[in-house]
Amino acid sequence: MNRTALLRLIAVLFLIYGLYNALLLPGMFVAPVPILLAGTLAKVLLALAAAVGVWTGQRWAPAIIVLTGAVVAALWLTYAFVLGIVAYLYAIGVAAVAVVLMIAVAGYVQRGRSAFSV
Repeated sequence: MNRTALLRLIAVLFLIYGLYNALLLPGMFVAPVPILLAGTLAKVLLALAAAVGVWTGQRWAPAIIVLTGAVVAALWLTYAFVLGIVAYLYAIGVAAVAVVLMIAVAGYVQRGRSAFSV
């Protein structure tokens, strides 16, 4: 698979992830928990921004990808340690996988560009 096709696939996967999380938002308005609502909204916006950034080849796309991973990790840790709705070790594992995966994806998206290029 060539690089362009793989970047398009990454963009489509971010779009699907953003739309999936957007489908969760209406249910969160029924019984609003502000931290979950804000976190899910942040995931939606960041995933959609990452999809657009990767698709159009923007320089800021890798930063948005890493930020998306950080938000996902923070939410899972919030689910476990603040709200107590998931197991601690599971949340730590998901958070670690999210951060490592997003750093790897951001590195792939960044590859081929100099970090100092204009």
